[in-house]
Amino acid sequence: MLKNKLSIRNVLAIGISLAMMTVFVSCEKGDAHSGTSIVGKWVTSDYNAGHNDTITFTSSMRVEDYFIFSHTTLYPASSYYYTYSLTDNKITITSHQPEIEAYSEIFEFILNGNSLKIKGFSNPFSLSNEARADVNFTKIK
Repeated sequence: MLKNKLSIRNVLAIGISLAMMTVFVSCEKGDAHSGTSIVGKWVTSDYNAGHNDTITFTSSMRVEDYFIFSHTTLYPASSYYYTYSLTDNKITITSHQPEIEAYSEIFEFILNGNSLKIKGFSNPFSLSNEARADVNFTKIK
């Protein structure tokens, strides 16, 4: 009987250890790309035809400030929102609008300290065939 208790205790200890390792590994993965976090307020001096010069990535995975063109008199500002997700060096930004199916675009990004470059981000969610350029941001908050 004593032998069975020790086996169960060992299995339980191994399980808890594996769970804790998984938590720490998943926490590091998002920031391991550059040693910093994308969460925060960023500003750009690049030309962004119709977009704000500030973009905010929240810890709740929302994008704020940047897409000022989407607010119209037909729908209140709160009915439009944007979310993001990160996978390695790719950021997926999804537009959520009333009565329209959510639409996503994927961009490559380079995060280096307080510098963020999003490749081909100069005209996101545009239906035009306009060439896109990289947009450089500096973290301000």
